[in-house]
Amino acid sequence: MRWIGRLGLMGFLLGWLGVASAPALPPGFAVETVIAEANFPSAMAFTPDGRRFFYTERFTGNIRIYDVVSGQLLPAPFASVTVRTTGADERGLLGIALDPEFEANHYVYVFHHPSFSSGRITRFTDVDGLGMEETTLVDGIPAAPIPNGGYIGFGPAGKLYGTGGENG
Repeated sequence: MRWIGRLGLMGFLLGWLGVASAPALPPGFAVETVIAEANFPSAMAFTPDGRRFFYTERFTGNIRIYDVVSGQLLPAPFASVTVRTTGADERGLLGIALDPEFEANHYVYVFHHPSFSSGRITRFTDVDGLGMEETTLVDGIPAAPIPNGGYIGFGPAGKLYGTGGENG
C-alpha cells in the first residue's frame, strides 16, 4: 500500500476532485469520491501501515489526515503552512513525503511557497494526528509564477529530493 500506480493515483485524485467524466481506466480500477470537501488537494502520502494518509491543500496551506479505517477526515488540520499564490500560478502547498523511518520518528515533510519568490521545505512531527515541532529544512528555493516544481520524495538511500522548476 506504500506505492500507488500512476493510473490508480490519477483515478483517486479525479475522484477527490469529483470529476464527472474520467478517462477510461484499465480493468480493476475505479474512480470513487473519497473526500468531497477536499480543498484543491495537490499531494498525498500513506502511512507505512496504510491506515491513514496525509494530503496537502494547495491554496489553504492545510495539511489534512484521512483515516482509511474509519473512512473519516480528521476534523482539524494536521498543520497549516503559509502559502503565497495568486491561484492562477503554480505556487502553493505542493508536496508531501513521510520519512522512511516514519514509524519511529513520525516526520512529515512538505514543500510550500511562503512568498511569491521562494519555496521552502518544512518538517513536522506527527503527535497524535497534529503537526508539532515545525522545522524549516530548506528555505529560499527560487520560485516564479510558472513553472514551479514542488514534488518531494525519498530515494532508495533515504535522502529527501525535491523539484524546484525552471521558474519561467
